Amino acid sequence: MIALIVEDEPMIALDLEAALLDMGFDTVEIALSVDQALEGLAKARFDLVLIDYKLGEQTAEPVIEALAGARMPHIIVTGYDERALPASLPGAPILNKPVTPAMLREAIARLALR
Repeated sequence: MIALIVEDEPMIALDLEAALLDMGFDTVEIALSVDQALEGLAKARFDLVLIDYKLGEQTAEPVIEALAGARMPHIIVTGYDERALPASLPGAPILNKPVTPAMLREAIARLALR
């Protein structure tokens, strides 16, 4: 299985990568910006995408919209309260930071990936 992590904080991205690899994902790619994420999505299909909602000065809404259109499973990972996120976001699981491997495993199970 192949995953993409869209996260602008390298240490958080590496922690998420380690958790996914421990869960049996074969390959995990990291995108540090909206542009990198959209480039990655244009080149490959992912079994799972983890997305930080706020990436620097941008939001990940263009990435989330692309994922919803492509019907790729995704989980939003954010430091924001869920009520602070736009109501217009497609219905994806939302995990609040800091994310533990157990939280991630449970969210992935809800997506029926494993």
